[in-house]
Amino acid sequence: MNIRLKHIAIGIGLILLMTFLFFKTNVIDSDAHNRFSRDLHHLKEVDATLDKDILESRYGLLNSYDLLTTDTVQIDQLQENLKNIPAFINQDGKEEINKLLKNYAELDVQKEIFIERFKSRNSIINNSIRYFPVTTSNLIKNLSTKSAKPNGLESLNNLLKDTLIYYLLTETELEPEITKHIEKLNEFKNKQLSSEDKTDLEISISHAQTILKLKPEVDTLIKETVALPTADQIEELIKLYDSYYGQSLSRANSYRLLLYVFSVLLLVCIAYIIVRLKQATKSLNSVNENLEQRVQERTEELLLTNTELQNSRDYFNRIINAVGDPIFVKNRRHQLTLVNDAMVNFMGRSRNEAIGTVEHDLFPAEEADVFWEQD
Repeated sequence: MNIRLKHIAIGIGLILLMTFLFFKTNVIDSDAHNRFSRDLHHLKEVDATLDKDILESRYGLLNSYDLLTTDTVQIDQLQENLKNIPAFINQDGKEEINKLLKNYAELDVQKEIFIERFKSRNSIINNSIRYFPVTTSNLIKNLSTKSAKPNGLESLNNLLKDTLIYYLLTETELEPEITKHIEKLNEFKNKQLSSEDKTDLEISISHAQTILKLKPEVDTLIKETVALPTADQIEELIKLYDSYYGQSLSRANSYRLLLYVFSVLLLVCIAYIIVRLKQATKSLNSVNENLEQRVQERTEELLLTNTELQNSRDYFNRIINAVGDPIFVKNRRHQLTLVNDAMVNFMGRSRNEAIGTVEHDLFPAEEADVFWEQD
């Protein structure tokens, strides 16, 4: 009984162990991993797209800031999605990932502040860069048609050329030259110009000054925005997540290997038990066959013995019945156990009636007592 209970306990333990290993091998949720990994790489792509769109906005390649808004909204949504870290990442991994996500969120807030400043400054400078060439070119054309060409026409041409070049380049080397052109034109605007031309010149100078003032600020904002290590932070996030995912996958594979090993061992045990059962069944069948044979032999022996005994009894009965004198046999209780025919005739009773009787059943009390004492 104890051995059976021990075997049952071992079996239950193996089942529980294999159930535990099975769940451990399936701990990694592929859908959760794919979603989180996809969001990380998408965040990296959108962050790079945002930088590209900022540069394109800087040089007027985008007609509006809608793409910048779309990019920032996507980044915010992806950050919200990434808060749901897959459950198979252990606690230490979740804490490290959350820490990097928090750092990225802080950088993203700073980037959005820079972008809003950039949008406001860039809108102003784009307005100037849109009207400055038109206003200045029309003024140059108007002044060139006059018979007496003003002395400031060359400075106006240089202002137009240098300002446009200055806007397109990141260097600030042309700032002094542009400032000189503006100074000369300020001296010139009160001479030889009609009130209409003077107004147009003031507008051109105002646009040039706006470009001269805001371009360094816009370029600085772009540099600071692009220089924010958001891409590095995302790359670090991807590497960190991949590292913990690899650890989780390695653990799952280890549990899977253990499950395979225990499964093979269990199959071997089952095969061994089946073989032992077959051997035991074969042995039991053999024992049963031998036992049946022995029982049959013993039965035959008993039948033979009984036959011989009956023959011996019959032979004995014929001998004592052939004797003319009464013959009888008593047991310790003085009961008749055997009588011959002469004794039956003497008692006047049948053999069955005589067997088991005592002297007092057959004779008067006085004679019976004598016979009893003689026995």
